[in-house]
Amino acid sequence: MARCYQQNGYKLLWVAPDSVRTPATEAMLMLDCALQYGLSFDDYHPEDLLIDKLHYLSVHFGQTGNDQKSRFDILLTDAVLYMINNMHYGKLNPDFPDHYLDSAVVNGFNAPQLLLNAIHGRDFKKMLETAQPVSIAYLDLKRQLQLLTGPYQNSCYQKPKDDILKIAINMERLRWITPEKGDYIQVNIPSYTLKFYHAGNLDEFKVITGKPSTPTPTLQSEINYFITCPEWKVPSKMFVEELLPQAIKDKQYLENNQYVIYDQQGNYVEPTTARLLEIQQRPGAFYARQSVGCGNALGLLVFRFPNTYGIYLHDTPFLELFQRADRDLGDQCIRVEHPEQLAALILENDQSSEQVSNLHQAISFYRKKQFNLRHPIPLKITYLTCEVKGGRLISYKDIYAMDQSLGMALYHFNQIFSSKK
Repeated sequence: MARCYQQNGYKLLWVAPDSVRTPATEAMLMLDCALQYGLSFDDYHPEDLLIDKLHYLSVHFGQTGNDQKSRFDILLTDAVLYMINNMHYGKLNPDFPDHYLDSAVVNGFNAPQLLLNAIHGRDFKKMLETAQPVSIAYLDLKRQLQLLTGPYQNSCYQKPKDDILKIAINMERLRWITPEKGDYIQVNIPSYTLKFYHAGNLDEFKVITGKPSTPTPTLQSEINYFITCPEWKVPSKMFVEELLPQAIKDKQYLENNQYVIYDQQGNYVEPTTARLLEIQQRPGAFYARQSVGCGNALGLLVFRFPNTYGIYLHDTPFLELFQRADRDLGDQCIRVEHPEQLAALILENDQSSEQVSNLHQAISFYRKKQFNLRHPIPLKITYLTCEVKGGRLISYKDIYAMDQSLGMALYHFNQIFSSKK
């Protein structure tokens, strides 16, 4: 706000004699209709920013003290700047909290400059609305929301619920996603889908995501490479709680499932019963890998991307799981149906069509091979519990029970969704 007034020569932005036109009324109408943008009316000083008070200050401009005029002007500037940032970044963006936005211009977006341009421009509302995401998913939800809230401001003062609340919650999540101008892959957890947007085309794949006890995280990254017929290092918890007890119980378990045990120096360990019992006493000094084969937990392909969670996108030998409607069945990683088809599409999109035959050959002969992408493909893992398809709002099961807490944080109340949600 300080930057905004500094650029304006510390003059009032909104309050002026009634003979001078400012966009103050338009700004206050936008704040009143915050719900039509999936935002909360209560966040923008509603008790102080009253249209009657603005009218009084304008009509009695010469007789009103500077303190009163300045206070109203500053509150309105604060409210509109906050709304602009909420429309662009979201109110609860985990990557860009309020104090960070106050101290810097983030990703080239400058809320004070946009506000000043709108004030001095021809269409105040239209210019401010450019702060919003331009993704099709966001715009579709916004249109649905405006149909449900109605065109009049009085409908925006009510607390949202049911479909209105669900749409607003997911508009907020879409604001957290960095927009992509080109091709990208989106995995949406509640719909169990992977969508590959490339060269104006869309290819969709089924996925299996994490159980509520081991949820798949949302994140933004990029796929740099993928590997055919990979070895798999068994997670330490699984090594201790599942693999060792099974191996001690069944002498053929390790061989039948292509597991090999090593010490931390990478030396092979002979899996005799006595040695396994010894390992069980200090398992942290050992680990297991599963070699290439039909039963490998990673299947025949794994897609790698940088992330702090150590997760990846991969194939699975358990193809029957893709026939289930609810597919929150695994750990944090994401299993994808038809990964070889996805890998071929990625290579073709990467101008590496000549590598597709090498891909198919490596998989056919169970050969480990790494394919590095010339242009890493952006990846978005999202948690969207509704979307618009064919003009209709489609809702998905809130498998990690995240809608409730986000709705409470956005609208300052405890909303219980109806049972059909």
